[in-house]
Amino acid sequence: MVWTFLLLGLIPALLVKLAFREPLADYGVRLGDRRRTFRTMALLGPLFVLGGYIASRDPAVQSQYPLNPSAGSSPAMFAVHAFAYLLFYLGWEFHFRGFLQHGLRGSMGDTSAVLVAVMASCLAHLGKPASETYAAILGGLLWGILAFRTRSLASGLVQHFLLGISLDGSCAMDDRRQLPLFEEKGPC
Repeated sequence: MVWTFLLLGLIPALLVKLAFREPLADYGVRLGDRRRTFRTMALLGPLFVLGGYIASRDPAVQSQYPLNPSAGSSPAMFAVHAFAYLLFYLGWEFHFRGFLQHGLRGSMGDTSAVLVAVMASCLAHLGKPASETYAAILGGLLWGILAFRTRSLASGLVQHFLLGISLDGSCAMDDRRQLPLFEEKGPC
């Protein structure tokens, strides 16, 4: 997860700042239209939490999540996992919706830039359960459009994080429920 932050987020951000000499704000690293950003977070955030829970019912999804199998071993471990996941999504969202999509906007236009970013992020989901790959198309379209409409990556970042952490949390809770509640000690 930290590698995603470094390779997809930090290195492209440094490229923008040091090589392109452009402000990160031009790539969505800002709050943008605060009212629209917070409104979309508040309206869509709970739907993505519910979506994570619903997705966690799929056996194909359960076989791959949580990404960190020890995430559900304790509340402290889940908190560490959540922080690492946040770093993951910071890198992911900056790379696909910021660096790639905002970077292509001037030469390709909004629609094509969104579609290229969706295609690229969808390809990164190959090998995941089919339901996740198809959902990545819809999520990529939504978060790509929101990145331009809100002039910020924040709304999509929060929604993507809520989806991922609720999915992992639901799968981790299911894993814990499957453990025996009491150890059998034999005759007293």
